Amino acid sequence: MKKTMSVAFIGLLMVVAVVMLESAAVAQQPSGYNINVPFSFNIGDRVFSEGEYRVSRIARGVFAIKGVDSTNYGTVITSPIDRRGQDITPKLVFRHYGSRYFLSQIWLFQVSTGGQLEKSRAEVEYAKLIGEKTETLLLGK
Repeated sequence: MKKTMSVAFIGLLMVVAVVMLESAAVAQQPSGYNINVPFSFNIGDRVFSEGEYRVSRIARGVFAIKGVDSTNYGTVITSPIDRRGQDITPKLVFRHYGSRYFLSQIWLFQVSTGGQLEKSRAEVEYAKLIGEKTETLLLGK
């Protein structure tokens, strides 16, 4: 019983240490960047107007996108994607079908892991109608 409690306590200490290290790593990264998006776009099923946005990381895999001069605000949960050996410029990547744009990736400053958004219902339905998809890349300031 005493040995089981010791093992559990050591495991708990390890989890706390990992969380603290992750928090310290996030705190050392730049808090975000501004980016001008010259077209309206979707995040999930929600439409955002064109304009300047502030992109920041809230937690691992969670990003906030807020309009600088508007009330547009969104929080997105992403899956990690890796870009080791590639350009480390902050950027947003959009998939677009005709004139509709859907946010697909978020990259921050000097970080090798970015965030991949899942396709929303709206994007899947629109892709069926339009068919052809291209990607658009916007660089952060």
